[in-house]
Amino acid sequence: MKKKILQLALGILIVMGLSYFCDAQTKGFRLQEILSDIPNDSEWEVEPLSSNDHKEVLQKLNQTFRYLGSGDQSHAFLGEDQKTVLKFFRHNDLSLLKILSKFPGSIDTWLWHLIKKYDPRMVFESCKLAYQEIQDQTGISCLHLNKTEGQFRSVVLVDNGGIAYTIDLDKTEFMVQDYCELATSRIDARMKKGDIQGAQAAVVSLFQAIEEWSRKGVHIDNPALKRNIGFCGDKVIMLDVGSLKKDEVLMTQDQIKKEVKHVTRSLGRWIYKKHPTLFPSFEQELGEKIIP
Repeated sequence: MKKKILQLALGILIVMGLSYFCDAQTKGFRLQEILSDIPNDSEWEVEPLSSNDHKEVLQKLNQTFRYLGSGDQSHAFLGEDQKTVLKFFRHNDLSLLKILSKFPGSIDTWLWHLIKKYDPRMVFESCKLAYQEIQDQTGISCLHLNKTEGQFRSVVLVDNGGIAYTIDLDKTEFMVQDYCELATSRIDARMKKGDIQGAQAAVVSLFQAIEEWSRKGVHIDNPALKRNIGFCGDKVIMLDVGSLKKDEVLMTQDQIKKEVKHVTRSLGRWIYKKHPTLFPSFEQELGEKIIP
């Protein structure tokens, strides 16, 4: 029994070592993570694109996409037009669960709870909410959660090491989203230019958008504004849509106040640290935007 446990421990260490090596070489992207055999589910169906919208999406996808970055929930690739982001959901933990399930007893259960990050299916509902309720404020032009036949072309992805892959989009779960400037980057740029009014205007726009989402009942569980919210032109766009929930009952004014504070807390800390002269404007906006 001890020998089996040692072999298992050694196997886990080898897998973790290979995983670390692969992550270091590819900056987090591995092809197998975006491939899945998850069956279709009616709960993930979204309204079909109109003929014109479908043509526009196909045009956006008719280009090579290069690796942009990875998060816990997805891998992102930027199109050659520098305007279109193609995101694929990560499925690595589902594959790992299949391996662990081959071990006897409860080993697979406790190992799974020990090493899992997420089940990608848990974010599908959040993405569907973003697409259907606040599509204009998330920059999502296409959400594909169920596999299809003949609706999309194959697309070429290039990873950080320059290796190209051809992906059948009909067989993968993905979304197409506008490429945006991070909100913190915009504020930084304005402040470095001495454009305090421009930075203040960015803060005002952020509060207006967050308050609007809150009034629609959209709650953000993981409001990391430093990397999750940006600007496309003058429009505020929610970049990370994997942690949203919908309150069916309209929020009261007190609830909206709490939500705005919840969502902007990390932004306030960042502004206080990086641009203290802008912080009074942040505090003023926090007070004004929650007044009925």
